[in-house]
Amino acid sequence: MAWDMSRPDRARWSFPWPLVMPASLIVPSFLRDRWNAAPIPSRTGRGDLYLPGMPPAVAQLWLERNPGVRAVDREPTYRRWPPRVYVAGPLLCAVIAFGLLEWLFSGADVPVEILFVLPSLAVAALTLACLALPTGHSRLTNAP
Repeated sequence: MAWDMSRPDRARWSFPWPLVMPASLIVPSFLRDRWNAAPIPSRTGRGDLYLPGMPPAVAQLWLERNPGVRAVDREPTYRRWPPRVYVAGPLLCAVIAFGLLEWLFSGADVPVEILFVLPSLAVAALTLACLALPTGHSRLTNAP
């Protein structure tokens, strides 16, 4: 059955729900940081509890009453592997990508899947390179 544009009920656009639904989720997420004045506790990678923005008097009470508590200037980061893995990872991805590029431009019959593998290797290399940076070197949030 063909689309009949001569009928007025078919030519009319309905309400754009596919655009309204994401906007109804995105706008409150931007406003969440403005309205939330209290510190939001969060779990670190090792399961520790991190409480940002504590008033100094309250932080001092926590330190006195809980011997296992320690004061930190920023949220601790947890990395699953040692730093050398995060340095070797991007290098290995780059070597593999250059090898695949050489194979791609060699004139041999290359499977089309290689065109999907190359961008994946580039994204993996950039991600691992960002993880290789020292803790606190780059921040993607507006936190002080």
